Amino acid sequence: MRRGCDTIDVDETTNRFMAGGKVVREGDFISLNGTTGEVILGKAPLIAPAMTGAFAVFMSWADAVRRLKVRANADTQRDARVARNFGAEGIGLCRTEHMFFAEDRIPIMAGDDPRPHPGGPRGGPVEAAPDAGGTISRHCTGR
Repeated sequence: MRRGCDTIDVDETTNRFMAGGKVVREGDFISLNGTTGEVILGKAPLIAPAMTGAFAVFMSWADAVRRLKVRANADTQRDARVARNFGAEGIGLCRTEHMFFAEDRIPIMAGDDPRPHPGGPRGGPVEAAPDAGGTISRHCTGR
């Protein structure tokens, strides 16, 4: 049975697609239900992930017998905090350059920032990583 995202038919000539009988045009906002695959027109309200119900019980059983330590990839403080809340015991990969992808930092990195730089148009000050103080690792280790 086809449903949700696997029913998407893309029409590249008109810059739109159809999913579940719904037409979505270029520029329209959509939300996807990651569990059911349902395509929802517009911006659906988001909820923070939580380990609850049967899944939480199952994971507690697994935690009781596992020998493997869980590490997470965390590129931001938020990623580290979420990983820690879900039981990660450390960070396996942290690519701090991803911090520069934040909306307020992209113009600076692309050179499109309209603000004048003290160093002039060439060779302005080097952007410091927002995690220079090690807050990502503190979020994950709880220290």
